[in-house]
Amino acid sequence: MIAADDVLPCMQVLITALASLVARFIKTFDMVYENVDSNFKVAFARVVVEARKKELLPPPLNLISAIISVLYDLCERGFASDFCRCFQCVLIAL
Repeated sequence: MIAADDVLPCMQVLITALASLVARFIKTFDMVYENVDSNFKVAFARVVVEARKKELLPPPLNLISAIISVLYDLCERGFASDFCRCFQCVLIAL
């Protein structure tokens, strides 16, 4: 049988450990709560940067924007000058 003298020190250790754990949780919560604004701004910036990498058009229509960007790059480099004059007129009309 367990004596009462043995139970009391175990209970004190258990209560002390539990109080220490609660204090640690409170400290962690306070640290997170203090930085909630900056954490939100960082997360929002990541979402915006990720969204800018994605195409705006759905898959069948994104081919049109890809073709236009390739033609625009070719015109900037000086290839097909006759076509580029016509292509720039089309871009201005858009």
